[in-house]
Amino acid sequence: MTSTTAVGSNVPHPRRKVRDFNSLITCSVCQGYIIEATTITDCLHTFCRSCILKHLERSNFCPTCSAKPVTVSNLRPDRILKTLIYKLVPGLYQSESQRVAEFHGGALSKLSSGRRRFSGLVGIPSPEGKESLDDDINHNISKKNESEHADDADFFHPEEPIRFNP
Repeated sequence: MTSTTAVGSNVPHPRRKVRDFNSLITCSVCQGYIIEATTITDCLHTFCRSCILKHLERSNFCPTCSAKPVTVSNLRPDRILKTLIYKLVPGLYQSESQRVAEFHGGALSKLSSGRRRFSGLVGIPSPEGKESLDDDINHNISKKNESEHADDADFFHPEEPIRFNP
């Protein structure tokens, strides 16, 4: 005995192309795919987080409609759109994850390059051959990133089907 959950669910739908959704997932400021989707609460226009923050340094109005003055308190992350964009654009999640990891790795190396190596105890220099506080920090950040993104690797896989019902 089989049952269907929707009328016409056995009818094959043509596979949509990313370009069919480009106008919905493109930032009007940078003209690229929206990264870290951030929505203005008053007008509901969405941009890359970095794009809207840079824009607000120059102007207090929405780049699309200029309807009302906008402040940082009027911005909200749009996690649903962010997830949809990562699901729609093959490889975007992986490339962004790699870019962020490289950025944070570079920031950590700059942070630790000017400091003495310390043991886990604050202010006590690390003896030769022992792990330093910097190593502990790097290890903990690495473990955190691995656990946060372990499930994402499959969730944002480009071959994962997305179903849109017309």
